[in-house]
Amino acid sequence: TEVRDIMGNKIKYYYEKKNNFVYPKEIVYTVKKDGTFSNKIIFDRESRLDEEVSYRTQFRVVMNDRIKAIRVQNNGIDVAKLELTYTTGQNGTRSLLSTIKESRLGTDSQWSTIPDTKFEYQKDSIASRTPNLSSGNNQGFQDITGDARPESFSLTDGASTGATWKV
Repeated sequence: TEVRDIMGNKIKYYYEKKNNFVYPKEIVYTVKKDGTFSNKIIFDRESRLDEEVSYRTQFRVVMNDRIKAIRVQNNGIDVAKLELTYTTGQNGTRSLLSTIKESRLGTDSQWSTIPDTKFEYQKDSIASRTPNLSSGNNQGFQDITGDARPESFSLTDGASTGATWKV
C-alpha cells in the first residue's frame, strides 16, 4: 500500500506473508516522483518458540516469528535501530518483550545508545484470581490456567460467594 501527499511525496508499506500471517517488512518514505527514495524502516524478524495458531479467519494462520529489530536507513545506511529482546512468561512458553535497546548513528559516525527500556510483568497466582462475572449470568471468560488464553467458566449450584468454579 502507499500514501501520497499533495507535494507528490509517497510512503510505501511492504508486508511479507508467512503461513498466512502478514508481517510488516519495510516502510519506504520520501519517495520522489522519479521513484527514488531516501528513507527506509526495516523490520527484522526471528523465529519464536511459542507460535500462535488461529482459525479465526476460517483458515489456518500461524504466527511463528516475532520482531527482533527495527532499523532506520537513510540513503542505504543504518542511522538508528531498536533491538528487541524477549523473556519467557510465567507459563513457561509465552514470549514477553523484556528490553528495547535504542541506538543512533551520530554526525561523528559513532553509535550512541540511550538507556534500555525495560519491561516487567506482574507474577500472577492462579489461586488468587477472582473471576469477573458478566451481570447476572454467573458465567465469564478469564485466563485461569496462565496460558494467556481465556477459559470459559461458570458458578456451580448458582452460588455467588464461596462458590465452586467449573472451567
